[in-house]
Amino acid sequence: MADLSELVVRLIKIVTGVRDTIAAYVPKPVEAAPKPTSSRSVKLVEYLSRDRWVTIDTLPRDTGLTAEQIKLKLQYLKNHDEIEIFRGQVKLKPPKDGKAAKKKVHWKTAQKMAREAAEAAKPPAGKNGKTAKAAVRAAGSIRPARAARAVFG
Repeated sequence: MADLSELVVRLIKIVTGVRDTIAAYVPKPVEAAPKPTSSRSVKLVEYLSRDRWVTIDTLPRDTGLTAEQIKLKLQYLKNHDEIEIFRGQVKLKPPKDGKAAKKKVHWKTAQKMAREAAEAAKPPAGKNGKTAKAAVRAAGSIRPARAARAVFG
C-alpha cells in the first residue's frame, strides 16, 4: 500500500509540473502574408499566360487576393474579351490579327496632343521672337513707321 501511495504522489508531481509547463507556454503568433491594400495594385494579367492554362484555384494563393476579388477581375477581363475560361482554368487570348490592340487614349491626353499639334502649326515668329500682330501691339501704333520697323525689321 505504501508503495502504491508513493507512486501516486510521484505521478501527481509529474502531472502538475507538466500542466504548469503547458499553461506557461504561449505559442508564437502565426505570421500571415501581408494583403495588398487594394486589389487595384495587383495586376491579374501578369499572372496569366498566353501559352498555358492556369488553374483558377491557384490564383488566390499566387496573387494574395480573395476568391471574390479574383472572380470580379476575371469577369472584367472576360467582358473585355481578353481571357478564355475553360473547366476551371484560364489563359490570355492571343492578340487579334497578329497585332497588339492599340491602347485607347485618355481624353486629356488627346487634348494635350491636339494643343501640341496646334502650337507646332503656328506661323513662324517675326523679329525678336514675336509674331507680327504681337509686335504691332507692342509698338502701340503711335508712330506708324516705328511699328512697321518693329514688325518687318
